[in-house]
Amino acid sequence: MTIRLSDMMKGTLNCARNACPITEGESVLLIADTTTDPLIVDAYRIAYESKGGYVTAMTIPAAGVGCSSSEITNNTLCGPYPEVLIEAMKAADLCINLSGYADMHGIYGTGFSKYGLHPTDFWCKYHTRMLSVAISNKEALTSDWATYPNDLLKYLNFKAHEHLL
Repeated sequence: MTIRLSDMMKGTLNCARNACPITEGESVLLIADTTTDPLIVDAYRIAYESKGGYVTAMTIPAAGVGCSSSEITNNTLCGPYPEVLIEAMKAADLCINLSGYADMHGIYGTGFSKYGLHPTDFWCKYHTRMLSVAISNKEALTSDWATYPNDLLKYLNFKAHEHLL
Protein backbone atom coordinates (compact mmCIF):
# COMPACT_ATOMS: atom_id res chain seq x y z
CA MET A 1 0.00 0.00 0.00
CA THR A 2 1.32 3.39 -0.95
CA ILE A 3 1.31 5.91 1.88
CA ARG A 4 0.12 9.32 0.73
CA LEU A 5 0.60 12.73 2.28
CA SER A 6 -3.03 12.78 3.43
CA ASP A 7 -2.45 9.51 5.32
CA MET A 8 0.25 11.14 7.46
CA MET A 9 -1.68 14.29 8.34
CA LYS A 10 -3.50 12.84 11.34
CA GLY A 11 -0.16 12.09 13.00
CA THR A 12 1.50 15.41 12.18
CA LEU A 13 -1.60 17.36 13.19
CA ASN A 14 -1.57 15.52 16.52
CA CYS A 15 2.00 16.73 16.98
CA ALA A 16 1.09 20.32 16.09
CA ARG A 17 -2.05 20.36 18.23
CA ASN A 18 -1.05 18.29 21.25
CA ALA A 19 2.51 17.00 21.51
CA CYS A 20 4.27 20.26 20.68
CA PRO A 21 1.71 22.99 20.00
CA ILE A 22 2.51 26.50 18.84
CA THR A 23 0.86 29.88 19.10
CA GLU A 24 -0.28 31.50 15.87
CA GLY A 25 2.54 33.55 14.36
CA GLU A 26 5.39 31.51 15.83
CA SER A 27 8.25 30.40 13.62
CA VAL A 28 8.90 26.70 13.15
CA LEU A 29 12.15 25.31 11.76
CA LEU A 30 12.06 21.79 10.32
CA ILE A 31 15.50 20.16 10.07
CA ALA A 32 15.73 17.35 7.55
CA ASP A 33 18.68 15.56 6.04
CA THR A 34 19.25 14.15 2.59
CA THR A 35 17.68 10.81 3.65
CA THR A 36 14.46 12.36 5.07
CA ASP A 37 11.44 11.66 2.89
CA PRO A 38 10.23 15.00 1.45
CA LEU A 39 6.59 14.00 2.03
CA ILE A 40 7.29 13.80 5.77
CA VAL A 41 8.67 17.33 5.71
CA ASP A 42 5.57 18.44 3.78
CA ALA A 43 3.26 16.76 6.29
CA TYR A 44 4.86 18.55 9.25
CA ARG A 45 4.98 21.83 7.31
CA ILE A 46 1.27 21.66 6.47
CA ALA A 47 0.35 20.71 10.05
CA TYR A 48 2.24 23.64 11.59
CA GLU A 49 1.11 26.10 8.91
CA SER A 50 -2.48 25.07 9.64
CA LYS A 51 -1.89 26.17 13.25
CA GLY A 52 -0.68 29.58 12.06
CA GLY A 53 3.04 28.90 12.13
CA TYR A 54 5.63 30.36 9.79
CA VAL A 55 7.47 27.24 8.70
CA THR A 56 10.95 26.96 7.21
CA ALA A 57 12.54 23.64 6.25
CA MET A 58 16.29 23.19 5.97
CA THR A 59 17.96 20.09 4.56
CA ILE A 60 21.51 19.22 5.60
CA PRO A 61 23.79 16.34 4.57
CA ALA A 62 23.18 13.01 6.31
CA ALA A 63 26.55 12.87 8.04
CA GLY A 64 26.28 9.29 9.28
CA VAL A 65 25.14 7.42 6.19
CA GLY A 66 27.48 4.55 5.30
CA CYS A 67 29.84 5.33 8.17
CA SER A 68 31.44 3.11 10.77
CA SER A 69 30.17 3.37 14.35
CA SER A 70 33.03 5.69 15.38
CA GLU A 71 32.41 7.91 12.34
CA ILE A 72 28.71 8.05 13.17
CA THR A 73 29.61 9.20 16.68
CA ASN A 74 32.00 11.85 15.38
CA ASN A 75 29.77 13.00 12.52
CA THR A 76 26.39 13.07 14.26
CA LEU A 77 26.84 13.16 18.02
CA CYS A 78 29.61 15.73 18.03
CA GLY A 79 29.80 16.72 14.40
CA PRO A 80 29.51 20.22 13.03
CA TYR A 81 26.28 21.76 11.83
CA PRO A 82 26.30 24.46 9.15
CA GLU A 83 26.47 27.92 10.79
CA VAL A 84 23.35 29.00 8.91
CA LEU A 85 21.46 26.15 10.60
CA ILE A 86 22.68 27.18 14.07
CA GLU A 87 21.54 30.76 13.45
CA ALA A 88 18.17 29.55 12.16
CA MET A 89 17.77 27.40 15.28
CA LYS A 90 18.48 30.42 17.49
CA ALA A 91 15.86 32.47 15.64
CA ALA A 92 13.09 29.84 15.64
CA ASP A 93 10.37 29.55 18.26
CA LEU A 94 10.22 25.80 17.67
CA CYS A 95 12.86 23.60 16.04
CA ILE A 96 11.84 20.10 14.95
CA ASN A 97 14.54 17.61 14.01
CA LEU A 98 13.19 15.17 11.41
CA SER A 99 16.63 13.75 10.63
CA GLY A 100 17.73 10.30 11.61
CA TYR A 101 21.37 11.28 11.19
CA ALA A 102 21.69 14.91 12.26
CA ASP A 103 21.34 14.13 15.95
CA MET A 104 20.60 16.96 18.36
CA HIS A 105 23.07 15.42 20.82
CA GLY A 106 25.72 17.32 18.87
CA ILE A 107 24.13 20.52 20.11
CA TYR A 108 23.39 19.41 23.65
CA GLY A 109 26.46 17.21 24.13
CA THR A 110 30.02 17.93 23.10
CA GLY A 111 29.10 19.86 19.95
CA PHE A 112 27.73 22.98 21.67
CA SER A 113 31.16 24.41 22.51
CA LYS A 114 32.11 24.57 18.81
CA TYR A 115 29.45 27.27 18.44
CA GLY A 116 30.24 29.14 21.65
CA LEU A 117 27.05 27.85 23.23
CA HIS A 118 26.09 26.31 26.54
CA PRO A 119 23.81 23.22 26.29
CA THR A 120 20.86 25.19 27.70
CA ASP A 121 21.30 28.29 25.51
CA PHE A 122 18.67 27.40 22.92
CA TRP A 123 15.97 27.49 25.57
CA CYS A 124 17.38 29.82 28.22
CA LYS A 125 19.00 32.40 25.96
CA TYR A 126 17.12 32.16 22.65
CA HIS A 127 13.80 30.65 23.89
CA THR A 128 13.82 28.02 21.15
CA ARG A 129 11.84 24.91 21.96
CA MET A 130 13.43 21.77 20.53
CA LEU A 131 11.71 18.58 19.43
CA SER A 132 13.63 15.60 18.14
CA VAL A 133 10.94 13.61 16.39
CA ALA A 134 10.86 9.86 16.91
CA ILE A 135 8.01 9.60 14.42
CA SER A 136 9.78 10.54 11.22
CA ASN A 137 8.86 7.76 8.84
CA LYS A 138 5.68 7.26 6.84
CA GLU A 139 4.64 4.02 8.49
CA ALA A 140 4.88 5.43 12.01
CA LEU A 141 3.05 8.64 11.03
CA THR A 142 0.08 6.58 9.84
CA SER A 143 0.02 4.35 12.93
CA ASP A 144 -1.85 4.68 16.21
CA TRP A 145 1.45 5.66 17.82
CA ALA A 146 1.37 9.00 15.98
CA THR A 147 -2.04 9.81 17.43
CA TYR A 148 -1.36 8.68 20.98
CA PRO A 149 -3.58 10.81 23.26
CA ASN A 150 -1.48 13.53 24.84
CA ASP A 151 -3.44 13.52 28.11
CA LEU A 152 -2.78 9.80 28.53
CA LEU A 153 0.91 10.34 27.78
CA LYS A 154 1.09 13.10 30.43
CA TYR A 155 -0.59 10.80 32.96
CA LEU A 156 1.84 7.95 32.20
CA ASN A 157 4.79 10.34 32.56
CA PHE A 158 3.37 11.59 35.88
CA LYS A 159 2.95 8.03 37.18
CA ALA A 160 6.46 7.09 36.05
CA HIS A 161 7.96 10.09 37.85
CA GLU A 162 5.83 9.34 40.91
CA HIS A 163 7.34 5.84 41.10
CA LEU A 164 10.87 7.21 40.77
CA LEU A 165 10.50 9.79 43.52
